[in-house]
Amino acid sequence: YHLHLIDTRSEALDGLKKYLRAQILKYAEKNINLLRRYFAKQPDLVSNEEIIEYFVTGALDIVRLESAIESAKSCSLVFEAVIENIEAKVDLFKKISSPSNYILTNTSSIPIALLNEKAELDHRI
Repeated sequence: YHLHLIDTRSEALDGLKKYLRAQILKYAEKNINLLRRYFAKQPDLVSNEEIIEYFVTGALDIVRLESAIESAKSCSLVFEAVIENIEAKVDLFKKISSPSNYILTNTSSIPIALLNEKAELDHRI
């Protein structure tokens, strides 16, 4: 699997990559005992630092940072988090929707049924 993180602003993606690395590193450091058990059958990973770096690198290897919104069309599952504006959400959904993907939205005030209808998502939201 891959995790595609999309933002049209490249500076936001740069910041996001640094943030993700810091959060994954923090998780690994707090959970080193769990990671030691998980990687127990890998004799080349001996020190805590090696295990942590291997985990962080592996986690970041699945992340794809992209600025083209349309790249979400190839994803099976899309989590949307744009401004709470029906026109903006519908416009985005029309750009990223494909018959094979499902869209999750963070909306709290716009009815899902309305978004589904306006963006013609065929109940994939």
